[in-house]
Amino acid sequence: MIVGEAKAKRDHKLISVLIPERGRPEMLERLIQSLVDTADGDARYEILVAIDKDDETWTDAPPHEPWSIGRPVRWFHWERPITLGTKLNLMAAEAHGEILWFISNDMRMVTGGWPVVFRNAVAKLPNGIGVPFVRDSLHPDHAAYPVLTRKWMNAVGFLFPPCYPYWFIDTHVDSLGLMMDQHFEIDVTVESQGDRGRTHGLTDLAFWARFYQKLEPVRLREAIHLIAAAHGEGTSAYDRVMRGLGQRQEYARQRTAHLTSPEFLARWSDNTASPPGPRYAAAKECAEGMIRDLEK
Repeated sequence: MIVGEAKAKRDHKLISVLIPERGRPEMLERLIQSLVDTADGDARYEILVAIDKDDETWTDAPPHEPWSIGRPVRWFHWERPITLGTKLNLMAAEAHGEILWFISNDMRMVTGGWPVVFRNAVAKLPNGIGVPFVRDSLHPDHAAYPVLTRKWMNAVGFLFPPCYPYWFIDTHVDSLGLMMDQHFEIDVTVESQGDRGRTHGLTDLAFWARFYQKLEPVRLREAIHLIAAAHGEGTSAYDRVMRGLGQRQEYARQRTAHLTSPEFLARWSDNTASPPGPRYAAAKECAEGMIRDLEK
């Protein structure tokens, strides 16, 4: 392969868009169409949609025509995973792309040419490992929808942490990006489709907010591992990033201190659209065990 061909292949990495679906078929269709309409003819992306088998909204799953006409969609119809993080990790394992991007089914893409911007952002990352994220007015300066890579997943062992049933998977990744000093917004905007309604899978918010904060030592260990994978342990870049790690850890802690505040809990606790999955009790029991181990 000549140099020009190798560069072209490197610059056109396949992007896998991961959309965990539950209860929003109309919003999902609008999201998919917005991704197609704004890709500006770039064909180097795929869309993966995973539907829970217990989701009564979908009487025909995976859907047939006209859903897939002109759309690069791959459908999965699974037993409901124990957590959203697990669901996204299963989707990432099925994905073909080197770039992996999760987007919620009630959002839509606004920016034209988003695949090129994604690839340019990933090209800036050391060894392809970091947390660039799209612009979202509902979550300013926060990696609600980070653009991650297969290298990230291989280095830390997950695309998103599997221990949270719903919320805090993005907050966990956001904190890792801050601590490893690879956290930046890219020039791509997504927006809510309007009435976001309630959240599928959210319950016991006070417990899970406390659980997130208890996992700070785990995130620190993961951040150190990611810094080594990104820069190479013992290099000058590694040493530079490690010197500032404590300061960035404190900054990440301050950004999430509000999660256990009475105001936050009062605002968001009553936001459950449906009961948790049948394996929720097992997920909470596992989290309680992690807390006990950390408190020792």
